[in-house]
Amino acid sequence: MIVHLAASTTDRTAHGIAQAIGSLVADGTVSVGERLPTVREVARVMGVSPTTVSEAWQTLQRHGIIETQRRRGTFVSERSGAMASRFWQVPVARGRYEIDLSTGTPDPDLLPDPAAFFGAMGRAPRMTSYLDRPVLVGLEEQLRGTWPFDPEYITVVNGALDALDRVIATAIPFASKVIVSDPTFPPILDMLDLVGATAIGVAIDEEGLDPGAVA
Repeated sequence: MIVHLAASTTDRTAHGIAQAIGSLVADGTVSVGERLPTVREVARVMGVSPTTVSEAWQTLQRHGIIETQRRRGTFVSERSGAMASRFWQVPVARGRYEIDLSTGTPDPDLLPDPAAFFGAMGRAPRMTSYLDRPVLVGLEEQLRGTWPFDPEYITVVNGALDALDRVIATAIPFASKVIVSDPTFPPILDMLDLVGATAIGVAIDEEGLDPGAVA
């Protein structure tokens, strides 16, 4: 594995080493269950200090790519390819909470009856086409007319989670630290885990994040 690691990165920082190992695991070059070399061995081959390698190992352990087994060494975790699961671990038993906001699922009793809408859809000759513009012309004009600045592009997404997923995947580099409200929406933590980022919880008050808590 060390040969592949040394050849796959010129970034000898903890971030670069962790990112390189994560890529080797993702593409199958390093297999699930494979034992990793010792910290000192990796440090010697990479020409870095053991502290740098230890920091890389901690990053990989933090989001489930590797795991250390006492007296046996460090191995690629069986969970390395698995989805994070905070969202599914949230208790959702009926009656446990007066108002359960953990899942973000709309209350069906508060939604309008869709029968009339679906009836209109059935009579429409053509609802959409791959050749259509991605945003309805009237909707885009309305959004641009009320937006606080002139956006270069407007994208319509399938809800807040879809938007957050796109932003996190695009803008959050591996091993980044991201400030989130505490408490926060559980799927956000899952998304950050999947890109190798660390969530830093910050207290909130009635106006939102407490700036004093960030420092």
